[in-house]
Amino acid sequence: MNFRTELALFVILAFASLTNLLGQSAELDFDEWIFPEFSWKEEDFQNRFLGRYGVNGYTEPQMDVENYSAYEAAMALIEDKSEAIAYLRVSIVNLDESGIEASAALHFVLASILYEEDEKHSAIEQYVLAIRKHPSFLRAYANLGFSLMEIDETEKALPVLLKAVELGANESQIHGLIGRIYTSKKLFESGLTAFRAAMVFNPENNAWRFGVLQCLIGLERYGEAITMADEVLAFGRRNADNWKNRAGLLVKLERWDEAIIDFQTAFALGGSTFDSQLSLAYLLFNKGIYGSVAESIAEATLLAKNPVAFDRLLSTVEALSKAGQIETAIDLVAVIEAQASKISVTLNRSKIARIKVSFDLKQEAFESALSLLESLIDEAPGDGELHLMRARAFAGSGEQGEAILAFQIAATIEETAFRANYEHARLELARGQVSSALRLLRIAYGQEPNESLRSYIRELETYENGQ
Repeated sequence: MNFRTELALFVILAFASLTNLLGQSAELDFDEWIFPEFSWKEEDFQNRFLGRYGVNGYTEPQMDVENYSAYEAAMALIEDKSEAIAYLRVSIVNLDESGIEASAALHFVLASILYEEDEKHSAIEQYVLAIRKHPSFLRAYANLGFSLMEIDETEKALPVLLKAVELGANESQIHGLIGRIYTSKKLFESGLTAFRAAMVFNPENNAWRFGVLQCLIGLERYGEAITMADEVLAFGRRNADNWKNRAGLLVKLERWDEAIIDFQTAFALGGSTFDSQLSLAYLLFNKGIYGSVAESIAEATLLAKNPVAFDRLLSTVEALSKAGQIETAIDLVAVIEAQASKISVTLNRSKIARIKVSFDLKQEAFESALSLLESLIDEAPGDGELHLMRARAFAGSGEQGEAILAFQIAATIEETAFRANYEHARLELARGQVSSALRLLRIAYGQEPNESLRSYIRELETYENGQ
């Protein structure tokens, strides 16, 4: 067989291996979105929330002389809030008993002082009483909604906050809280509308931008999300999490080079995490920058804390070994084993054994590879990759009959059928069995048609007919 024919076969085989590796890496995705702990209290929130205990007589419930006297007396005691609370409670009871209805405004003021004293449940009771007495009391609805959120009663808070909006609330925090509730329910379109309204009333609060970003990601509208991620960065370029979020969006948009730069920027700002280091490793793997892949895996290893993380590391290293970086993979296994031992994590020994098999095959240590493969196949008899490696080991050691049997087994398993038939064909060619090789190549072409393989089959057919 001429050099050109052998070279074509090699190229096809390399293409088949690359297709398999890229198929694995395509499944690796970015999902480590890092949003700050939801902080919806803006700097002047306390004053706006409590309203300095005041009531706007033009838009809120009126107070007659008796109610206003009770209000003024309570304000005179405000330095001692416990005394002010006690006085208002007694005053409300006395007014009601005397036939003069206590104003909703008094309940509102009492609720605000109770809230400030961290008596949230008592504050909620008073806000409810204020609303019952004055059903269009906008600030009472708003403050009730805030208070319910404080005690994690989001289901009760939502209709209250929506009522405040219906009454004309133009408070950024009301819209922002509504957005937060919708987002927690995965109602991202509604959440997006609410967060955007919050930004209108306070464009300087980056929390609302994060809300918009989170909703756009939830809706998988990554093109719009990247624009918002840019805006978030404009308000926080020293925040590593902002860079990682944008890197994740760039991954989704398959803008690999930009994503790599953003991850590296985040790490320079001290934002290195296990997930982000591994995400960078995947990107570098797809770019074929294997030296940097090893560096990221080593960094991720130092940040791994549990068996799941170590299992992901080993899977990545195994993919690296399949890409031909076998010595690097073996070195990384040693790093992973050392770190796992240090923090008492039990590793998946079968994955390590697979990597060592790849190393043995490259070193032509076929007997060692076959010994490891025997136990691995006992554990996972349906794993085509193991049968494929076993076939290579037998072929390398000159046991062609055993190699053929192993190739035939691997060919019955969907994930390895194409490569098994292809490599079996190469073995048949080495044995001078051109007809048998052609039969296997035609089967392989039926499984994964491609023009290069088709041309190679034609070349072999010409060769066979010319004999």
